[in-house]
Amino acid sequence: MNQFVSIVLGVVATIVSIVSMLFSFYGLEKTEESERRQSEVLQRILSIEEDTRRSAKAIESSMQTRLKDANVISRDKENTGEDENIQVDTDDI
Repeated sequence: MNQFVSIVLGVVATIVSIVSMLFSFYGLEKTEESERRQSEVLQRILSIEEDTRRSAKAIESSMQTRLKDANVISRDKENTGEDENIQVDTDDI
Protein backbone atom coordinates (compact mmCIF):
# COMPACT_ATOMS: atom_id res chain seq x y z
CA MET A 1 0.00 0.00 0.00
CA ASN A 2 2.86 2.41 0.82
CA GLN A 3 4.39 1.78 -2.58
CA PHE A 4 1.10 2.61 -4.31
CA VAL A 5 0.85 5.94 -2.43
CA SER A 6 4.48 6.74 -3.24
CA ILE A 7 3.89 6.10 -6.95
CA VAL A 8 0.74 8.24 -6.99
CA LEU A 9 2.49 11.09 -5.19
CA GLY A 10 5.44 10.83 -7.59
CA VAL A 11 3.12 11.02 -10.62
CA VAL A 12 1.22 13.97 -9.14
CA ALA A 13 4.50 15.77 -8.36
CA THR A 14 5.72 15.16 -11.91
CA ILE A 15 2.49 16.49 -13.43
CA VAL A 16 2.58 19.57 -11.18
CA SER A 17 6.23 20.18 -12.16
CA ILE A 18 5.38 19.94 -15.87
CA VAL A 19 2.42 22.34 -15.50
CA SER A 20 4.59 24.75 -13.51
CA MET A 21 7.26 24.65 -16.20
CA LEU A 22 4.65 25.36 -18.92
CA PHE A 23 3.34 28.35 -16.96
CA SER A 24 6.89 29.58 -16.57
CA PHE A 25 7.52 29.43 -20.34
CA TYR A 26 4.17 31.11 -21.00
CA GLY A 27 5.05 33.93 -18.59
CA LEU A 28 8.48 34.34 -20.19
CA GLU A 29 6.88 34.55 -23.63
CA LYS A 30 4.43 37.22 -22.42
CA THR A 31 7.28 39.17 -20.83
CA GLU A 32 9.23 39.19 -24.09
CA GLU A 33 6.14 40.29 -26.01
CA SER A 34 5.54 43.07 -23.50
CA GLU A 35 9.15 44.24 -23.79
CA ARG A 36 8.87 44.24 -27.58
CA ARG A 37 5.73 46.38 -27.42
CA GLN A 38 7.36 48.78 -24.98
CA SER A 39 10.34 49.08 -27.30
CA GLU A 40 8.07 49.87 -30.27
CA VAL A 41 6.19 52.52 -28.29
CA LEU A 42 9.47 54.06 -27.13
CA GLN A 43 10.73 54.19 -30.73
CA ARG A 44 7.52 55.96 -31.79
CA ILE A 45 7.89 58.47 -28.95
CA LEU A 46 11.51 59.15 -29.89
CA SER A 47 10.49 59.59 -33.53
CA ILE A 48 7.77 62.07 -32.56
CA GLU A 49 10.24 63.93 -30.37
CA GLU A 50 12.74 64.19 -33.24
CA ASP A 51 10.02 65.39 -35.63
CA THR A 52 8.98 68.00 -33.06
CA ARG A 53 12.56 69.23 -32.72
CA ARG A 54 12.91 69.52 -36.50
CA SER A 55 9.63 71.42 -36.73
CA ALA A 56 10.65 73.77 -33.93
CA LYS A 57 13.99 74.47 -35.64
CA ALA A 58 12.23 75.12 -38.95
CA ILE A 59 9.79 77.52 -37.28
CA GLU A 60 12.63 79.28 -35.47
CA SER A 61 14.58 79.65 -38.70
CA SER A 62 11.53 80.95 -40.53
CA MET A 63 10.79 83.48 -37.79
CA GLN A 64 14.40 84.70 -37.74
CA THR A 65 14.33 85.14 -41.51
CA ARG A 66 11.08 87.11 -41.36
CA LEU A 67 12.39 89.31 -38.54
CA LYS A 68 15.57 90.03 -40.51
CA ASP A 69 13.46 90.89 -43.57
CA ALA A 70 11.26 93.18 -41.45
CA ASN A 71 14.33 94.92 -40.04
CA VAL A 72 15.75 95.44 -43.54
CA ILE A 73 12.46 96.92 -44.75
CA SER A 74 12.29 99.17 -41.68
CA ARG A 75 15.85 100.40 -42.23
CA ASP A 76 15.13 101.04 -45.92
CA LYS A 77 12.10 103.15 -45.01
CA GLU A 78 14.11 105.12 -42.47
CA ASN A 79 16.81 105.78 -45.05
CA THR A 80 14.32 106.99 -47.67
CA GLY A 81 12.39 109.12 -45.19
CA GLU A 82 9.14 107.20 -45.48
CA ASP A 83 6.93 106.92 -42.43
CA GLU A 84 3.81 104.84 -42.47
CA ASN A 85 2.37 106.08 -39.17
CA ILE A 86 2.10 109.77 -40.03
CA GLN A 87 -0.39 110.82 -42.67
CA VAL A 88 -0.94 114.50 -43.31
CA ASP A 89 -3.83 115.69 -45.39
CA THR A 90 -2.97 119.14 -46.79
CA ASP A 91 -6.55 119.89 -47.76
CA ASP A 92 -7.63 120.10 -44.11
CA ILE A 93 -5.02 122.75 -43.23
